Amino acid sequence: MPIAAAFIWGFAEATLFFIVADVFLSFLIVWRGWRVALVAALAAAFGAVPGGALMLAWSAYDPAGLVAVLARLPAIDAAMIERAGEALAGDWFSAILAGGFSGVPYKVFAAQVWPAGISTLAFLAATVPLRLARYLTVTACVAGIDFVLGKWFGRAVRITILCSVWILFYAIFWSTFPQ
Repeated sequence: MPIAAAFIWGFAEATLFFIVADVFLSFLIVWRGWRVALVAALAAAFGAVPGGALMLAWSAYDPAGLVAVLARLPAIDAAMIERAGEALAGDWFSAILAGGFSGVPYKVFAAQVWPAGISTLAFLAATVPLRLARYLTVTACVAGIDFVLGKWFGRAVRITILCSVWILFYAIFWSTFPQ
């Protein structure tokens, strides 16, 4: 069940859902352990592939419509989308990798791949390692913190802490992008 949910979350995050799969993966660490979370991270990364393909197809069909929809999502604006497109003109793999750690969603890059003339096959083939880079980094960090906190607190307290951290993260993150 958690693996299927992670795949679906990875797909959703790659399209229009605006809560990162890392939220689910971090809760899996506390609920089910880091091994389950690692397999789920892989599933989420594979879920991003059809999500990215959908965004590519949408971009080929109606690029302006897709940009308009993306610009309505929390923490995404037209300027971010334009910058992502410009970044793809250089080393697109590194640009997307950096975006995963700097707040530029994968979906924004996916929407700009077709206009940038990047090979669809190359982009989709790179999706799993690009998504895994962040998923595994966050999963490893949360697993380490949970290991330490587990020495002092039970699962309920650790889940409460995790909820608080994610709520604070999104409150700060979304507040930096007024819409």
